[in-house]
Amino acid sequence: MIRDLRDIFCSQEKLFRSNPEVDNNMINWMNLSNTTIAKRIDTWSTGMPVGIALDRLQANFEMGISGKIHYIKYEDFCLRPEAEMARLYNYLEIPYYNHNFDFIDQVTFENDRLYSMTDHTIRNKLEMKQSEAKQILGDAVCDWIYQRYSWFYQTFKYNK
Repeated sequence: MIRDLRDIFCSQEKLFRSNPEVDNNMINWMNLSNTTIAKRIDTWSTGMPVGIALDRLQANFEMGISGKIHYIKYEDFCLRPEAEMARLYNYLEIPYYNHNFDFIDQVTFENDRLYSMTDHTIRNKLEMKQSEAKQILGDAVCDWIYQRYSWFYQTFKYNK
């Protein structure tokens, strides 16, 4: 599953801001690392979990194996879950199972303290949330992300 990178970085930034009183060792005032949104995005895009996912995704295309992988856009899944699941079942060549997207039970639990800036809480109803990227990150940073990862946006046909 892929998602608009602006929304991924927006989620990371929101988690970063959620507990400003806690020193999460992200900002280093001595060398001014991670003191701005753009600097934090640089850090997230070159580390875990976002950076490694982007590296692997790009490598799939560079190695020519992307055609062997079934990609689902998060946004399409939220808007048309039945159709996207039907495409997945068809790709896997297995019988379709009827899902209840109005009641999603969280059966796995992650210790989010082990990860950097993540939240593995699953909402129990599938619905598309409005993007907050422009409000949280700002227009200039959103444009910068779009340009920096143009290969991603062109490949998966995301609009600017």
